[in-house]
Amino acid sequence: MPLADSTIYEMEEHGDFPRRSNLTPRCMVWDLEKVEARLEQRRQSYLEGRAKIAPGPDVHQRKNRPLCQKKIPYFLTYGRAEFLDS
Repeated sequence: MPLADSTIYEMEEHGDFPRRSNLTPRCMVWDLEKVEARLEQRRQSYLEGRAKIAPGPDVHQRKNRPLCQKKIPYFLTYGRAEFLDS
């Protein structure tokens, strides 16, 4: 399952994931057919462009680990480093 346990439980509370069943007092299970159907539904909505995809973070606004501004060597020739502009 490509989801964390906490994510599954949260999705279950919101109705976005099938409800679990108690097999024993300490063992919970999900119906495999319902889980696979839900994952396929999510896959289809993603492929059709209906899924809400969060944008990636803007790394240029980082405060704790700012981007390196120095030039980094990309190729060494006979002890001489050639640089790319950052």
